[in-house]
Amino acid sequence: MKNNLIILTIVFFSAFLLCGSATAATVNSTTSNALSTAQVKDLIVTEVTAPTKGVKGHTITISNTVKNQGNTATTGFYVNYYLKKSTTSKNIYIGNRYITSLGAGASNHQKTKLTLPTSIASANYFIRAYADSTKLIKESSETNNVKYSPTKINIQSAKRDLIVTEVTAPLWGLKGKTIIVSNTIKNQQNSATTGFWVNYYLKKSSTSTNIYIGHRYITSLGAGASNHQNTKLVVPANTKSTSYFIRAYADSTKLIKETIETNNVKFSPTKINIRSVVDKTPVYITSDNIINKATDNARINKLVVGLASKGIYAVNYGLGPNSHYSVISDSSVPQNALIIDIYGGACAGTIWEMTQKYYKNLVGKRTVYSIWINTATNIANLAFLPRAHDDTFTPLFNSSKSGAFPNFVDTNKDGVFEPGAGYVNGKIYPTKLLETDGIDYPAQLLLNNGYKFWYQQNGDITILVNKILEQAKAKS
Repeated sequence: MKNNLIILTIVFFSAFLLCGSATAATVNSTTSNALSTAQVKDLIVTEVTAPTKGVKGHTITISNTVKNQGNTATTGFYVNYYLKKSTTSKNIYIGNRYITSLGAGASNHQKTKLTLPTSIASANYFIRAYADSTKLIKESSETNNVKYSPTKINIQSAKRDLIVTEVTAPLWGLKGKTIIVSNTIKNQQNSATTGFWVNYYLKKSSTSTNIYIGHRYITSLGAGASNHQNTKLVVPANTKSTSYFIRAYADSTKLIKETIETNNVKFSPTKINIRSVVDKTPVYITSDNIINKATDNARINKLVVGLASKGIYAVNYGLGPNSHYSVISDSSVPQNALIIDIYGGACAGTIWEMTQKYYKNLVGKRTVYSIWINTATNIANLAFLPRAHDDTFTPLFNSSKSGAFPNFVDTNKDGVFEPGAGYVNGKIYPTKLLETDGIDYPAQLLLNNGYKFWYQQNGDITILVNKILEQAKAKS
């Protein structure tokens, strides 16, 4: 009986040891699995790129990427940015951004705008980006949150320097009348200006007395930017009849503090001949926007030179969709003038406007001659000219408004103009008109209202000069 009891006790104890051994293994396995699936967050900066240049007090844009290489998402945190002359130099804080959260393995890229302090030294700096700079996130590693840009940014003080890069004198000018001077002003430094004035003068020589003829105002001019204009100026009535340079003076009233204050003046390379009267018909040339400003302006200037070689006083009056109207509204344009309006496309609204009483009153005794170039549309061959695709200014056919188009295309032959989707809440959408309005026989309409015109497909300068000369002689 005792022996049996001892054997049973041993068996029971052995079983207990076996059970105890299995339980320990299970506990160790569970602990290991728990450790392997622990939720960790780890923020790093994978990229930060500095621009090559910066200006004190101005903004720069930093391309940068922050990654969470942990296995669980973060809550919100800040990324701070600093300037550093070297990795061991003092941090110069320039701003931050906030990332609301960042998922496991996810990256957040941004082009961040930052403002450079005005008090820093002009030098080359690294950009230092620091993820979770305020320690809002508990990370598996707190020592890998910083990255430097691989290249430096060169930071300089804000500078401005205005120069006149171009000023072109017209060939002729009349006392008491408008001249148009092509001119370009440039800011050749690294910081934008505020507004400033450009003054213009007549000068017999570089040392003679300035004769003031006008000014213009430029509201601002960006770093490295240029501003071109054909500026309208008036020759004083008491100016002596002779030849003059045009003198252009940028920032004539010294509103802008510049790095150089002695390079703001430029003289035209050629002179303008000022006269009291024109012994032949003066010609004023305008142009619509046809190809681009440089090309269209150069075309007019070539016509002016070509006409001058024939003894004709000609003026480049300027470009733009309203230049044909501006020239007849200008009281300084003589009543004996021949006005040449050059177009790149036939606009029914412009032709119809020319027939209106107010327009004819502005024309007065002047002669208006229209020339169409660089277009396949020859109005001489048209029975109907529809509203142009960009004409939102001419009232619809049968409108109660003054100056409405006189004709339309009756698509369904019901005798009613139905503009449909092209006329919504009083606004015209020419490209959506179901039935198109416009003018019948545009060539005859112009002739009936006392206007002459010409179609010249390729815009050949020699042919144009001879045609304008023919009209000028006819008016004389």
